[in-house]
Amino acid sequence: MTCLVHAHPGRLVSVRERLNIDSGVSGTSIEDISLRALPLAITSVIALFIIAYIAQITLFLPRLLGY
Repeated sequence: MTCLVHAHPGRLVSVRERLNIDSGVSGTSIEDISLRALPLAITSVIALFIIAYIAQITLFLPRLLGY
């Protein structure tokens, strides 16, 4: 499974390619970049599950606007 991210407008690259680019530019190893990005990825997945499975959070704004 390949996950794609935006490198710049109009071009998608894989996460692996993006890590290689970032590693080369910053002079940091891919492992260090991955470890520092892990808390953000975990937080994003937890937020996704909360928003998806708790309907009150998802429907708050539409209900507030009268839909």
